[in-house]
Amino acid sequence: MLRQVIYAVGIVVLAIAGIAYTIIAGNEPLLGLDLQGGASVVLEPEPNEDGSEISDEVLDQAVEIIRNRVDGLGVREPEISRAGSTILVQIPGVEDQQRAIDLVGQTAELRFRPLLQETTAELGFAPEIAALCPGDAFTAANPDDTAATDAAATDKASSVADDTAAPEDPVASTEPASTEPASTEPASTEPASTEPVNTDPASTDPASTEPVNTDPASTDATSEDVPTDDVPTDDVPTDDVPTDDAPTEPAAPTPLFYEPTPQADADECMVALHRDIPEIRYLLGPAPLLIAQEQDPGARLTGEVLETAIAQLQLAEWVVNISFKAGSPGIDDFNALAAQCASGTAICPPTGTTTSGEFVGRVAVEIDGVVESAPTVGISNFDRSGVVISGGAMTEQVAKDLALVLRFGSLPVELTPQESRIVSSTLGEDALDAGIVAGLIGLGLVSLYLLFYYRFLGVVAVLSLAISGALLWTMIAWLGGTQGLALTLAGVTGLIVSIGVSVDSNVVYFEHLKEDVRAGRTVRSSVERSFPIAFSTIVKADVASLIAAVVLYFLTVGQVKGFALFLGLATVLDLVATYFFMGPVIRLMARREAMSKHPKRFGISTAQTSTAQLNS
Repeated sequence: MLRQVIYAVGIVVLAIAGIAYTIIAGNEPLLGLDLQGGASVVLEPEPNEDGSEISDEVLDQAVEIIRNRVDGLGVREPEISRAGSTILVQIPGVEDQQRAIDLVGQTAELRFRPLLQETTAELGFAPEIAALCPGDAFTAANPDDTAATDAAATDKASSVADDTAAPEDPVASTEPASTEPASTEPASTEPASTEPVNTDPASTDPASTEPVNTDPASTDATSEDVPTDDVPTDDVPTDDVPTDDAPTEPAAPTPLFYEPTPQADADECMVALHRDIPEIRYLLGPAPLLIAQEQDPGARLTGEVLETAIAQLQLAEWVVNISFKAGSPGIDDFNALAAQCASGTAICPPTGTTTSGEFVGRVAVEIDGVVESAPTVGISNFDRSGVVISGGAMTEQVAKDLALVLRFGSLPVELTPQESRIVSSTLGEDALDAGIVAGLIGLGLVSLYLLFYYRFLGVVAVLSLAISGALLWTMIAWLGGTQGLALTLAGVTGLIVSIGVSVDSNVVYFEHLKEDVRAGRTVRSSVERSFPIAFSTIVKADVASLIAAVVLYFLTVGQVKGFALFLGLATVLDLVATYFFMGPVIRLMARREAMSKHPKRFGISTAQTSTAQLNS
């Protein structure tokens, strides 16, 4: 008796506590693509040039690269998974669906680029370094002086030239013609010449800098007697010189602030992020052209020059050993870039000096807008198996991840979209509303049926549905908020179907109970006897449903997987509610006289005399 009370009260308290926790924690189901809109695409890799299939390891790396790209879009919990040799990408809640589809389908390519400057998001880049980038590669956005930096970003090279030219010609506005004795002409004695001198700086352009004589008696005076702006002297105050004509000190170059450009082409400059420190910004130059360009004249230095990369422990330090291909594309191209960086040329500005005083530069290993490594280069003649990336506190995991990126950067996977689908947010909301309405209608009709056919037993069945529903909602909201489990329209369908599974459990028990009462047993003894038998049948039926759900989950993808997951979850909770709530509550009810005296109120038919009793 006490055990039944503990079971019933315990599960009710658990259900109420779960709902309270969900509300207080702010957990809510994470809606899938078809319920909030978004984009979906199925990508299939092209075979290798030799006709062989892409390996599973390469596909797994492609999945990780796509996941990093989608995360860069700010999408919450996208679904990216493999289905055999294809990759399924579902991006819920993204505003620009077509851009998202184009982004995930682009081929991931590793590039070697010269590092022009390393800085932080707060400091910005030096204009003279940014001027090394050809064309208008960026749009500047200075938080302190937007107009100034926008103008600087429009023409970086010309702005640098203006800053350096200003100090070299400080008196360019004082033309020699302005020193002629034009003031002694009769025209200077006209009435107009007696007007007060115009002190407006706007009127002192180079053409009007002739000395104005305001005294007719002094028309024969020489130009030495009249102070003039045409002869610059050290005695003339700076404030008396027109603003446009005065020599100015060169202003400090305004730093340029650029947003990261993860999709820059190999022949363009780009601003890249650090793999582990998002505050760092790298200004990278274009990838150099390959030495051998027979097939592709515009081919750049990319991951195709690599043969392999292995993480190794050397002298108590984790490093990455790189092996290049022979010739070009291969080690010859990397050595050409290393030579430029070791000598500090324009394409690879020097970033420091070696112990011998020689300039050194840095080469960035970039993939998808992220700098995986930026090693310093001090020599220019590497053996194709003698390049080692080391330095810093490189851990085993960091070294292995970098080796993985480098190894598969040499094998870019060409992904072809096989099927793409765009779902608007309005359509998703309509689908969600339709699913909710369908669920409420189904739950209402089932509840009415149970109440009409089983009376008070029907009330217990409805309460059992409420208990399992509360537990299910708590789990869905928690998994969605913390584990990224998305509720799709197929998942909603699975939940609606699970209502029928729960009702079946109640019907099995109630019908066993009614059969025992018809056989002549008392209500109390029938309750005790029928529950173990009925629960055994319920377990067998639910296990069959669970097997189907597990098979669907592991052998399918997309919508069917969501249906199987939520159906299986609801089935397990139905077993919990049946054993810990429905069984104990009906046993407690059977101990009261009302159930024995008025069985019809509980949907139990009057006991019938069995054939065995008549024969006796």
